[in-house]
Amino acid sequence: MTIGRIATLLIIAAIVGYVGVHITNLVAPPPIELASPSQGLTTSNKSIEIQGKTLPGATVKINGSPFPALKDGRFHHLLVLSHGVNTIVVSAKKRYSKSTVIERQIFILEGGKISQIITGGI
Repeated sequence: MTIGRIATLLIIAAIVGYVGVHITNLVAPPPIELASPSQGLTTSNKSIEIQGKTLPGATVKINGSPFPALKDGRFHHLLVLSHGVNTIVVSAKKRYSKSTVIERQIFILEGGKISQIITGGI
């Protein structure tokens, strides 16, 4: 092999690597940081603030409904809850990626007593 062919192969390998990294970043699911609510929260409040952060430009859904994220990726939404166990599903997705999903269960007190206790979850 000549030096010219080796240089050509190295350039092609660099281009393929560069494109591969960008494609991987394009299709990788975005991270979600869910600041509140915490898993297994017990409260008597009928509503709760969902707060978190993901990548800027990602689509955020809370229980299947889309909500806008701010330019820095932060999101928040006030969610009305019902008595008993409430499951909250928060997901984030980039245009070409799979979704990242976080699920939380919140317990709402009925008359000062926990209506149902469930352990586990994500």
